[in-house]
Amino acid sequence: PLESRLHDGAIELFHELNEARERRRTIAALRLPEGLRWFVFIGGAITVGALWLVYIDSEVLQAVFTAGMTWVVVAISSIIIDLDNPYEGDFLVSWQRFGEAGALMRSIVERRGSQTTT
Repeated sequence: PLESRLHDGAIELFHELNEARERRRTIAALRLPEGLRWFVFIGGAITVGALWLVYIDSEVLQAVFTAGMTWVVVAISSIIIDLDNPYEGDFLVSWQRFGEAGALMRSIVERRGSQTTT
C-alpha cells in the first residue's frame, strides 16, 4: 500500500539521479587532448604575432588592433581551459547544488506520500 507507492516514486527518482550522475561522469571524462590544448595556445600566439606583423600606417591603430586580438585570444583560451575541467576554474559547479537537488527530491517524495494518505 503506502510503502509500495512511495517505493516506486523513490526508485524512479533514484534512477533519474543515477542517469544524471552517469552522464556527468561521462562528460567530465571527455577532456581536451594535450596536443589540442597546445594547438589553441600556439595558434593564438601565431594569430597575434601575424596581426602585429601586418603593416598599418598608424602605429597606434596597429597597437589597438593587436591589443584587441590579444584580448580575444586570451578570453577564448581561458574559457576553453575552464570548461575543459568542470571541477576547477571560474566555471565551478558548487557542491551546494547537489544538496539542493537532494532536498528537492526529498520534498517531492514527502508530498507524494502525503497526497496518497489523504
